[in-house]
Amino acid sequence: MKAVWQPLKIIMIAVATIFGGLATTRSQPFPLLTMSNAIPTDTPGPHSIEVGTNPVIPVIEMHDAPMSTVIESLARAGNINFIFDARLTDWWGMPDAKGDLTHEPVLTLRWQHLTAKEALLQVLGEHHLVLAEDALTTIARITYTNQSVNPGDAALLKGDTNLVPWIQFQDVPITLALENLARQAGIGYVLDPKIGYGMPDKHGQIKAEPSLSLRWEHVTATQAFVAICENYDLVVRRDPTSGIALIRAKGHSISNFLDANLFGSDTNGAVLIQMEEVRLGEALKQLAKKANLKVVIEPSRSGERITANDHVLPQPIISFRWQGLTPIQVIIVLCENYDYVIAKDAATGIIRIQPKD
Repeated sequence: MKAVWQPLKIIMIAVATIFGGLATTRSQPFPLLTMSNAIPTDTPGPHSIEVGTNPVIPVIEMHDAPMSTVIESLARAGNINFIFDARLTDWWGMPDAKGDLTHEPVLTLRWQHLTAKEALLQVLGEHHLVLAEDALTTIARITYTNQSVNPGDAALLKGDTNLVPWIQFQDVPITLALENLARQAGIGYVLDPKIGYGMPDKHGQIKAEPSLSLRWEHVTATQAFVAICENYDLVVRRDPTSGIALIRAKGHSISNFLDANLFGSDTNGAVLIQMEEVRLGEALKQLAKKANLKVVIEPSRSGERITANDHVLPQPIISFRWQGLTPIQVIIVLCENYDYVIAKDAATGIIRIQPKD
């Protein structure tokens, strides 16, 4: 197989004055820039590029190039932020019976007088793929035809107007990427346990955590956070009481947000609340104590959860750091996320918290 880098290098040198010295190989990992490096929101971003408006390239020629490399090069040249649909990259990375990776197309092409975006759309169209653009995040998804983008919560983006010059991850686990972006954007969040990364499924197989490799320019940390969730079929919804973002597995909806009035008047001051690797039941007990609530956590046997079939399920071990919340607000968020039911005895004022099933 011929190396792809030399032909690409020749082309990019020829149009360097147009694209300002576009790199022709994968960039080395850059650290995620802090919000102090943000740029004004009126700076033109990749989402302002339309078909035909970026410069025409005299010749685009590639030989024996993996399709992902072609897409990355054309998208970079066209100032297009994108992410590969996880189902697509899973297919490309699936070995055949001999252990060889053969599913990703290898392309040889030579086109004249096209813009980078026009060339990208032509490549995608020839292989039954589309560039699904997202007005909310401005980050497009490379996906199969007839696939819709899981819509994010527009309310999440309110208040975050700082565009980061670039955000780049190289083989970073998705949970670490989300943690990094949430910290930059000031988002408090909690992961739905049904997402199950690193946990065995019903067949005993461990669900692998996806790793991300991407480079985006002129987007906010919140846009990046939402775009990653959308691409991996994770639904993000803010708890109306606390503002904490609940990241839910697709199909695992929140039946209803809990009523904060269930606990009575919340007179506790909003503070920093942090826990590190604490059992869910113990965390709820500590929070109830701080909130001066009479709470019974069910089931209480050994701190484990007993199912209807007498199976013992270990309680979740949780870690979080949320700023500006009351203990009651944190109790509500945790119960929503872990499908715990809260009931208050009107006569005694005792609150019972137990798993839904």
